[in-house]
Amino acid sequence: MATKEQLKEKFSTGKKPTGGDFAELIDGVKGDKGDPGVDGKDGTQGSPGKDGANGKSAYQIAVDNGFQGTESEWLVSLKGEKGDKGEPGTAGTDGKDGAKGDPGTPGADGKDAEPQFTEEQVQALLAMIKDSGA
Repeated sequence: MATKEQLKEKFSTGKKPTGGDFAELIDGVKGDKGDPGVDGKDGTQGSPGKDGANGKSAYQIAVDNGFQGTESEWLVSLKGEKGDKGEPGTAGTDGKDGAKGDPGTPGADGKDAEPQFTEEQVQALLAMIKDSGA
């Protein structure tokens, strides 16, 4: 509401007051926007909501989108044909050597070497050695 001083100031000009003049004096003039206030405290925790409805299965969504067949047929339809063979990958780095293993079992005895000389040749060689004085 306007003060006595505001009324005097408004109507001392001699002009005929308008409805807007009266409204301005009664309601006041809109002032500048004030600074924001501080945030209030958080409210208390609300109660949990109701459980939602169960969603559709992937099979049912497929049927809704035009799939015709049983669920088993739909499952089989999920696997496509085998694709082309891919390019070979790059060689990996060598791995670390493993732990030393346990000793193996002893092997079977080997065979004696085949004689390289006949008995006659051995006797001849021995005779040559004796003749040379060795």
